[in-house]
Amino acid sequence: MSILKTISARKLLATKLGSTKWAIPGLIPEGVTLLAGKPKLGKSWIALDLAVAVASGGRALGKIRVDRGRVLLLALEDSDKRIRSRLKLLGRPVNNRLEIAYSLERLDLGGLKTLDQWIRTHQNVRLVIIDTLGRVRPPISNRAAMYLEDTRIGSQLQKLATRHRISILVIHHTRKAGAMDVFDQVSGSTGLTGSVDTIAVLARSRNSSEATLSLTGRDIQEQELTLRFHSSCATWKLAGEAKFTRLSKERKSILRILRKSSIPLLPKQIAEATGLSSQSVRHLVLRLQKEGHVGNNEDHKYFITKDIHTVHTIHSENEYV
Repeated sequence: MSILKTISARKLLATKLGSTKWAIPGLIPEGVTLLAGKPKLGKSWIALDLAVAVASGGRALGKIRVDRGRVLLLALEDSDKRIRSRLKLLGRPVNNRLEIAYSLERLDLGGLKTLDQWIRTHQNVRLVIIDTLGRVRPPISNRAAMYLEDTRIGSQLQKLATRHRISILVIHHTRKAGAMDVFDQVSGSTGLTGSVDTIAVLARSRNSSEATLSLTGRDIQEQELTLRFHSSCATWKLAGEAKFTRLSKERKSILRILRKSSIPLLPKQIAEATGLSSQSVRHLVLRLQKEGHVGNNEDHKYFITKDIHTVHTIHSENEYV
């Protein structure tokens, strides 16, 4: 029988622990970060930008200064020709600290050991990028096994990152169907999102140069950022913090009804006025309240907050607030 290892709370408080290491300060801490988004939205361009920035010790997303370190980019859906073309379009200095590979065994068939060996044999490794997870994850035989398999993959990558105190950025996809919570849009089960350290979701309308990057995690503040793609240099740049989340048509309809009403309304009354189901309204008003768009009173009735930005959102045709 194994012995359970423990540490007292007093000893823990007295123990000196190193501060969190960052690949990208404020965005990508040590551990595993899952970056998800729909196909062909620019995730790989972001990954390449971050890789070049860390390898050169430059600025990530055009603004965030990063410490220099070695980077491994696993461009598993690309080729020499494509990556070379993209590096030329970026037009930024590159060096030998950025190494690129186009193949890796499945994580359960030796891929994790290969990564561990590469990290051990290279100095000052700061960032490993896996683009994409689908190329190295084991096939899921049935939905019942998905949670356990997702948890196992996420946990193994997390242990690898913790062992070497590095950042691992994993590029992944979102579901075809949407979700009320932006982080529930990540493809797979909660076993995957629950086992990684940071989740980032990229959302962009087709033919739009602007995107929203939503982040949450154990070591970062939950936030939503606006990115802008500059086609002249094929680069994503940080445009600033989004003050409000993107609002769905359903949430906008709720805000319109509340704004028109002279008195606070119950969820049932909102449902009748909007044509939405009572269950959907209850969920949406709680989300709107959390975001600061609405408030409620002791009678559990909801009212719109006095916020000029919210009012602008309701009437604006601009998809991004």
